[in-house]
Amino acid sequence: MLISSVPIFPLDRDIEIFSLIDGMRDVPLREGMVRNVSVEQVKTVLSGAGFPDNQAPLRFIVMALKLRDQVVLIDSGTGGHPIYGEGNGRLFESMAAAGLDPKAVKTSSSPISTATTFMAS
Repeated sequence: MLISSVPIFPLDRDIEIFSLIDGMRDVPLREGMVRNVSVEQVKTVLSGAGFPDNQAPLRFIVMALKLRDQVVLIDSGTGGHPIYGEGNGRLFESMAAAGLDPKAVKTSSSPISTATTFMAS
């Protein structure tokens, strides 16, 4: 699993932005999945990138801001809920790889139920 372990956009010494992978799954390819692009065009791009052309990779990404000693999450991931499929709920693993402490999270912009689950962990 690819995990961003360094800031993707260091703004200055007090603010860093991270892209964290919470999980991934493949979903069946269907018309309308990519706006204004035909399924055949999507299949061509997927094949050219070495992916199967009958499914699309879906990645669950959480953005994190590190502000001095605090971490702010933009979304807080899937929480490992089975509705998202296997291989999800890896936010803590991604945070550790990036050197972020989950206990430093003070703010999350996610729905209250997911945020409550994250903060209670």
